[in-house]
Amino acid sequence: MKMTREVVRQNQSVEVPVESPVDFEKDIRVDIHHLELEWVRQPQLVWKYGKLAADAKDEVSRIENQISMHESDVAADVRKKPELFGLPSDKVTDKNIRYAIESDPTFQQLNTKLRKAKKNYDIIERAVTSIDHKKRSLEHLVKLLAMEYFSGPSVPHKIGAEVQDRLRDAQSTDFAERELRRRGT
Repeated sequence: MKMTREVVRQNQSVEVPVESPVDFEKDIRVDIHHLELEWVRQPQLVWKYGKLAADAKDEVSRIENQISMHESDVAADVRKKPELFGLPSDKVTDKNIRYAIESDPTFQQLNTKLRKAKKNYDIIERAVTSIDHKKRSLEHLVKLLAMEYFSGPSVPHKIGAEVQDRLRDAQSTDFAERELRRRGT
């Protein structure tokens, strides 16, 4: 289902698509010819990437929790039955327990998951920063526009027709993608 948001400008009411898939390169691009549309999209982008960052941070915490619990389980197992880990009963030291934990395949898999989750979180945090930079760029572009920095004809463009064209393009692209997925290609 394609979500839209209503925008009112100069007594015109038009529907602006609310995008949900992540296309970072597209999201940070600034269309200087349609600053009003960029400003309408800006809060949506802040929300989208803020939520992604929160979800990524939650994933990092969840994996760290799993690692901690797994470390405790392995340490308890080593203390109970050190011979299963190739240790004599009288040589259960913290160093040996740490070695047993670090050589455990599940611990290694969880650590790999944690590294990937942290990388994902870092990337999304950079995206949030970039979206903030985009906001500042928009502010400066509007100031330049207000000072008539950009030269060109002063004929107002029809925002309604342009938004409807963009919406139609987005819907046809969504339909084509759904058809491809349905056909399994």
